[in-house]
Amino acid sequence: MNLASAKSGNSVEYDVSYNEATNRFAIQQSGGTTLDELNLLWLSGPNAETTIANKLGYSMDMDDTGGAPYTGDSDPVWMSFDASNNRIDFQEIRIDGSISEEMSIEIPLKDYTDPDQVASEIGSAMRNASPNDVAYNVVYDSELGFQIKGSSESIKGFDLLWDTGDHASAGAAQKLGFDPETDMRVTYAESDQDVVHIDLRPGKNDNNKLDFKEIVSSDGAENVSQLTAVIAEKVYTSHAELAGEIEKAMEKESRKKGNGIDYAVTFDAVTKKFSIKESGTELEQLQLLWHTGDNAPLSQGGSGQSIGGIIGFEGTSDDIATPLESSREVEWGIFDTLLDLKQYLLNNDRDGIERTIGRLELNFDNMTSRIVDTGMKYSRLEVRQTITSQVNLSMTERRSMIEDADIIASAMQLKSIETAYQAALSSTSRVLNLSLVDYLR
Repeated sequence: MNLASAKSGNSVEYDVSYNEATNRFAIQQSGGTTLDELNLLWLSGPNAETTIANKLGYSMDMDDTGGAPYTGDSDPVWMSFDASNNRIDFQEIRIDGSISEEMSIEIPLKDYTDPDQVASEIGSAMRNASPNDVAYNVVYDSELGFQIKGSSESIKGFDLLWDTGDHASAGAAQKLGFDPETDMRVTYAESDQDVVHIDLRPGKNDNNKLDFKEIVSSDGAENVSQLTAVIAEKVYTSHAELAGEIEKAMEKESRKKGNGIDYAVTFDAVTKKFSIKESGTELEQLQLLWHTGDNAPLSQGGSGQSIGGIIGFEGTSDDIATPLESSREVEWGIFDTLLDLKQYLLNNDRDGIERTIGRLELNFDNMTSRIVDTGMKYSRLEVRQTITSQVNLSMTERRSMIEDADIIASAMQLKSIETAYQAALSSTSRVLNLSLVDYLR
């Protein structure tokens, strides 16, 4: 606005501010030429079809007239989706290892004023599309970006097909901050080998402990809890019974620590393997400490009482399960955009080229805005410098007027006084020379 006003010859200075408490933008004059009236032509302007009004929270259906400051009517638009960037393709990995058919969801085409709105729409659409009734949960974190989680007893993981999905060309990956050229998979901890026996009677087998670590994020801080679940020592008549007891023991320890995490421990009769995972979406990370826990194998410095070997987990490494997170920032810099444009040009990807051109235009606008802002600050400094110089000159003139003498006027005044003085002396001399004799004459 400052640049456009300067070009028009008006040289009006504007102030555009954002209030985090009210989530509103405000536009008003801050200096320069005094205006009789300021109108924001959201509806009647020549660029009404491409106006930025809704992005700033102003109504596109009417102009703002009558007097500044003009404050936004609603929350500014945080993110928008159209048919070129609103698809998410995914598939689910069942407990038996088979992969479901590819599912695709569409994020509703509209403007969003809150990232939580976007997360809610994605989570709801994925839950509705899931053939295995997976309880997907999508959340947004200001530092980590979007996170996609999901849990169900009937699956052991899922894939987000950012690169290979049927609708990858219209994918929402880069809009959400994920890498559009890489598919992503999340899996849960699963046994590495078949179960050999489930006899945990005292004296028969002392391997009845499971070391695990819960990492919960709260208010931006991570709460890490390392726990040990103790499984009841008895003979189990079924794998399902043992799975239920392990689940109960883990939840008991979690409640003691105050986390209250629900777990799902299951045994697959087809693969003959146990699966351990969270039955929910509270955890940032779940670690099964087969290798580094207090009850790891003796060769690793532990007590050797871990149940890992009995239920088919190897003690050579820990199992770690984490939710999918954005691999880079949601917002893109100009250099990332140029690199993407180069790749899209090499691949002759017209959709990708169009998207990156749009991002380049946004980067150009941001750069222009910063240049204008810098120019206005420099201009204000020059104005202040000029004002300071004028004030100094004015003070010098006033001081000269008060303290300095007018030589010509002073000389004339001195001459006038001198003449009067001489006349007085001459008169006095004549009077002193008179005597009584002169009067008698």
